[in-house]
Amino acid sequence: MPLVSMDYECIARRCLAAVCAALLAMSAVGDAAAQAADADALLDALQEQAARLSEQENKLAKQEKEMEAERRTFEQEKLEFEKLRTQAISITGRPVPGIASPAQKQATSANNTVPGEVGVDKKEAKDKPPEVAAIIEEGGVLAGKGKLVITPALEYDRSSATSVEINGLSIIPAVNIGSFDVSKVDRDLISPSIDFRYGLTNRFEIEAKVPYVWRRDATLERPLAAPSEADTLSTVNGHDIGDIEFGAHYQLNSGHNNWPYFIGNLRFKTATGTSPFDVPIVGGRETRLPTGSGFYAVQPSVTAIYPSDPLVYYGNIGYLRQFSRSFANYGNIDPGDAISASMGMSLSLNDKSSFSAGYSHTMVMRTLENGAPLADSTTLQIGTLDFGYSYNWSDSVTLNFMVSAGVTRDAPDVRLIFSMPMTFDLL
Repeated sequence: MPLVSMDYECIARRCLAAVCAALLAMSAVGDAAAQAADADALLDALQEQAARLSEQENKLAKQEKEMEAERRTFEQEKLEFEKLRTQAISITGRPVPGIASPAQKQATSANNTVPGEVGVDKKEAKDKPPEVAAIIEEGGVLAGKGKLVITPALEYDRSSATSVEINGLSIIPAVNIGSFDVSKVDRDLISPSIDFRYGLTNRFEIEAKVPYVWRRDATLERPLAAPSEADTLSTVNGHDIGDIEFGAHYQLNSGHNNWPYFIGNLRFKTATGTSPFDVPIVGGRETRLPTGSGFYAVQPSVTAIYPSDPLVYYGNIGYLRQFSRSFANYGNIDPGDAISASMGMSLSLNDKSSFSAGYSHTMVMRTLENGAPLADSTTLQIGTLDFGYSYNWSDSVTLNFMVSAGVTRDAPDVRLIFSMPMTFDLL
């Protein structure tokens, strides 16, 4: 029995070994088949890639042949152009430009770059001067072709002066003989206006301004060495249309090659307001105030604007020619011409707002009566410090505010101007 059991065990072991060997053989056959399939797929991919590379190589060779043919054609046409250019120079005797290379075109484009607006990258520069916030009244940013700019504005001026009128003499500081009057005059002016500017071209525009004037003078007097020492307050008012003005502005250059923009200005002032020689006078005093100068005038000027990011520098110089007129009871009056100059700079705070600061000075010559200077007239020196702020409310509406402080005796104490330019594209 034990012997028989051992035979069964040997048979079982041999059967198990045979089964394992068969399984191993089958696994090896499966791995070999999978590897063969992978190799076939890889060979197919390589063949497809080689076909695409060959196709691309053929296309490149064809393009090179076409480029070579184009190059030969260009060289032939260039030779013909140079022959014709030489003949044109010999016949006309004038220079004829040649063909600029790509490098020359790039250099020319870089040299002709226009300075940009304040706060704007130079890549976006245009042939248009940048805006100077609220200060420049002559030769600022032009409207542009087909654009109408309507600017309602409100101006307030305040002036005060103290004068002493002596009709007598003083023996010693405590003893006065005659009449001595001390007066303090406060003058207020409010002038709403509307201004129209229209661009005939991108570099030329015309302008018209219509103002209305309210004026009030308050005089506080105290007579000295008189029976009464009480102060006397008298007021006089006047309101009417002011002097209508017409103007034209032309941009002289494009600001290329690091040059500033130059703008020529011409302004003509009418005498539509109430003249000082037409107001009634009672007892040596005006019963109402004038709203105009009473004289026609023309003013040419030149404005220069130079951008230097983030600042913009500006300057203006002009000459005011006032024409003499004859008035009843006065004769021929020549109010005297004036020379004006201003300069300053503007700083862009962000893409919507900017701030300006500058100085303006005007010298007004003496007034002549019948060709001779008036005894009580002097040369006036009017100097002001100017500060302005501008805010772009939208693409077509801007809010401007300016304040000027007088720094000379003849200048107004303060001047405030609020304006709101509105742009309309009519084309």
